[in-house]
Amino acid sequence: MAINKRSEAIEEAVNRLLEEDDVYSSSGLRCYARVASSAFERIASLREKGIGYDRICKSFETSGLLPENADIQCLGQAFRRERAKRSNGVKNAKVPIFERSGSDTVKKSAVPFVKAETSIKKTTAGTADDEAADKELIRKLTSTTVNTGLGNIVKHSDGSFDFD
Repeated sequence: MAINKRSEAIEEAVNRLLEEDDVYSSSGLRCYARVASSAFERIASLREKGIGYDRICKSFETSGLLPENADIQCLGQAFRRERAKRSNGVKNAKVPIFERSGSDTVKKSAVPFVKAETSIKKTTAGTADDEAADKELIRKLTSTTVNTGLGNIVKHSDGSFDFD
């Protein structure tokens, strides 16, 4: 009998927590994540058409899915987190990425970063003049020119500098 009462008490406590979670999450930050997760494809298609988070948030707010005076930034952040979750670990994921430029919404391509292979190939056996010329070429390519107003200073990657 004691085991039966204990399991009933556990069930009652769990049910109470679940009911409280629904009450708290409808006005808390979890509702944004829930909306972003359940309506991800629809939000993505709206964003692709150029509709902003402000209009999307207002629409969800009037339908009762988001609390009154819903925070637009929270919905946007929840959508970006959901997008990251869905594209995590999947190569070449077809998840849209958007960037605001002025008043238009521009679609960016989700292209993975590929480092370009750069190497200096020597055509000769490597005489001292060729090596010095190669070092000077690398030094010039990796240098930075700074205009100080009184003249230009060329900073080299090896720590040295020249005045122009």
